[in-house]
Amino acid sequence: MARNGIEKQFMTGLCFGIIVYYFLIPSLHDIRKHSRQDEGNMRSNERNVLVKKKYPKDDEFNDMEFKNLDEDKGHHHDISIVADKLKEEITVLCVIMAKTADIPKKSTAIHKTWAKRCTQVVYLAHNVTSSYELPVISITSPEKLSFYREKIKTVLSLIMRNYIKQFDWFLIATDETYVIMENLRYFLSSKNPSSPVLYGRVNPLKDVTFKKPYFPRQFNMENMGFVMSKGAIERVSAIDYTKISCGETITGDAYTDLCMSVVGVTAGSTKDSDGRERFNCVPPEHLDTMYFPENQEVGSTGKVTVSDYAISFCMVNAPKQLGLEYHTYHLHAYGVDKLHMY
Repeated sequence: MARNGIEKQFMTGLCFGIIVYYFLIPSLHDIRKHSRQDEGNMRSNERNVLVKKKYPKDDEFNDMEFKNLDEDKGHHHDISIVADKLKEEITVLCVIMAKTADIPKKSTAIHKTWAKRCTQVVYLAHNVTSSYELPVISITSPEKLSFYREKIKTVLSLIMRNYIKQFDWFLIATDETYVIMENLRYFLSSKNPSSPVLYGRVNPLKDVTFKKPYFPRQFNMENMGFVMSKGAIERVSAIDYTKISCGETITGDAYTDLCMSVVGVTAGSTKDSDGRERFNCVPPEHLDTMYFPENQEVGSTGKVTVSDYAISFCMVNAPKQLGLEYHTYHLHAYGVDKLHMY
């Protein structure tokens, strides 16, 4: 009898244990799982907050007063005799194709940084109604890639009508371009403005691969800026587009979209003597993500390299404009004097 009682107690305990295991343990597992998920979400949210604080977007700079970084120029003791001489000799009109909504942010940042080194600068935006402290010209072409061909025609027509006699070179860029004007003038110092030529990068990302699969692959020539000579502007302005076909697809490449080759305008090389690129179709922080086919672009390894005398970068928002300005003109390594080879 005692033995039967022990067996019954054992079986009862076993059954109870099985019931507890199947019903209670999963609940505890779910609680722990959700707890870990909640903790992970909290950490993710904290990281997002930190990222937002560390990398602010343009809309956080709506009311930002852009400081003139040259206010402390006396502390830098830069010798700019060569650059000042080139600025007098090589006249460049900078035409910035801006978005109307971004004029207070991006265009203002450009005006406070690299645009002040242009011989003259004008900003073109769609149906501007407000008044700004910038030389803004209102145009009717909408801010869409499908209207890019018409916008470029408008830009060139404006140049031909109002500025062709005043300048030798014409830089056309967007409000996300950063240009080192001293390097542009250095590059143009050996070029003939009467020659019908365009300098930039035609189809810059043809056959390009990226190390990061999520990195955007679509860029166009305008985003890194391109330069046209006086001779090129005059020839393109004479094209009768009712008699030729430039194709239906809009590429965002002014040279292709306006059939400049028809009138003998050539796309000149923008590489330096070492085969490195001056016009760059990504911002500096993403240059390591780009690879070109071996022997097609720069060097023999296939990895893209940038010229020491780089002229432009694209996808540069308002905060990055100020950052590039500082790194280009203000940051120095003490005790290091760069040897410039002209």
